[in-house]
Amino acid sequence: MLGTFHSIAEIREANQAHGYYWFTHSAMHSFGTKIESSVYSGKYFITSEDNYNGTKRLYTIRQASSNGYVSTVEDFNKFHTLEDAREQVRAIVKAELQASNKE
Repeated sequence: MLGTFHSIAEIREANQAHGYYWFTHSAMHSFGTKIESSVYSGKYFITSEDNYNGTKRLYTIRQASSNGYVSTVEDFNKFHTLEDAREQVRAIVKAELQASNKE
């Protein structure tokens, strides 16, 4: 079941409360992860990660489940720009809304 979160802080709290470590400083530092967006549709957000030599950042869409578990949507570092990731997450949300309206 997917979560309905209003903020990254809420996802972070649920993640920690259930014993996950996704938002810890050491985990985020390992990948050079930065949170790049607010929450879309109560469950999606965008991160960027560096390429280990600091010359480029790539973007990933993330999804939070109701217990705060964070997973990757599509491929890790799939997007070369933040705008590309935003466009895709908007398309995902739109498709979900259309599918739920058909039910």
